[in-house]
Amino acid sequence: MKVIWNYHLAHEFPEEIAALRRALPDHTILVAEDRTDFESLVVGADVVVCGPLVDRELERADSLKAHMLPYAGANALPLATYRKRGIVVGNSHGNADVVAERAVSLALALTGRVVEYHNDLAQGIWHRRADRAQIFDYWTSILGADVTIVGTGAIGTRIAGLLSGFGCRIRGVRRRAQPAGAQPPSGFESITSNLQDALTGAQLVFLCVPLSEETRGLIGGAELARMDGSFLVNVSRGEIVSEYDLYHALQSGGLAGAALDTWWQYPTGLTDTQHPSSLPFHSLKNVVMSPHAASHTRNGKLSQMRQTIENIVSFCTDGELVYPVDPETGY
Repeated sequence: MKVIWNYHLAHEFPEEIAALRRALPDHTILVAEDRTDFESLVVGADVVVCGPLVDRELERADSLKAHMLPYAGANALPLATYRKRGIVVGNSHGNADVVAERAVSLALALTGRVVEYHNDLAQGIWHRRADRAQIFDYWTSILGADVTIVGTGAIGTRIAGLLSGFGCRIRGVRRRAQPAGAQPPSGFESITSNLQDALTGAQLVFLCVPLSEETRGLIGGAELARMDGSFLVNVSRGEIVSEYDLYHALQSGGLAGAALDTWWQYPTGLTDTQHPSSLPFHSLKNVVMSPHAASHTRNGKLSQMRQTIENIVSFCTDGELVYPVDPETGY
């Protein structure tokens, strides 16, 4: 088979590409230098490793059998077209550990008001006041907190594991209810399919679900109203949450705060500057912002690379994917 890479991991980890070639000596493994090179190489390719193809590339990929994503989300792929053409999709969850770590660190920064205190102390502000009833301006501890994790896949399960050391009471939310009598996954006290109930009373909410037609806009005004006084951490996709409703819930104080790693606007080029929203989230003190960087560690990227390679080796040798994407649900 002819396998074409057009993704930065192939350039960051050339030793892994060399190992892949040794594992598949009878197959052709090529790494495109740039998008123009990729467009010429994709003709006759059986497997591509890249982000979404533009229409012209998809037309030229007349022999395409498999599209390997070196990350988890398949929401930007034309899955209906792939189903018609018989193209299968594989993805990688190799970054789950570090994304979970980042989610918990964002939660601690948010509830601990770390960024706010840092910025204020740079101006000489110590968050003390001349009031005997409460001298110090408090931050919020997550010890023993009621936590809801929306999404109980690889990332959600790892978040639950990390929070176990804080004595949190953790409820998970997933599409299907847990079978009667079944034990919840490790770290969770319970699992439910009722999002509204799970949000009510939660002090801290994590979003780690894939973006699909089912989850787009999952958290809107009604859901945010149930989270009165709660903290929200989003490491899934910006479109999971209503941009307008979230901003106004934060501005009004209905939501205690939000830590956001995923957004609604992204720069076109790697070095371009771009605000992540059309609304001024950056002006709110109860927001911690992160530039979609939850997986940006060397270990996280190497794990993504290796799971992608597992998919390629399995598909080229057995015609099967180790980490397949369901073409109906998109994850």
